[in-house]
Amino acid sequence: MTSGNRFGRIVASLLSLTMTFLCITLMARHRQAELTDARWLAEYERAHFEDSSVHGADWRQRRDATGLDAGRIGRAIPLLPGFTTWIVGLAAFGGAAIAALIHACL
Repeated sequence: MTSGNRFGRIVASLLSLTMTFLCITLMARHRQAELTDARWLAEYERAHFEDSSVHGADWRQRRDATGLDAGRIGRAIPLLPGFTTWIVGLAAFGGAAIAALIHACL
């Protein structure tokens, strides 16, 4: 492997690790904001509209019980927990970047 090729692989791996970290932290902050907003809205609705709540745990249960209404394609798509799925997927990219970085440095 030439030194330029090695340098390029190292830089690409480090950039991939950086993007993995940035995306995971961004997803975590969005998740934090989503949970905070949903809880606040549910409390507000309970205080002002009594039994009528469209946010919080009630909404999550209704959402999870609703299908995609997309025929055969919709039935083939797994409805995985979005945040966890994204974090695991991004971590896999980070793991691949670490493996490529180690390979480039050896």
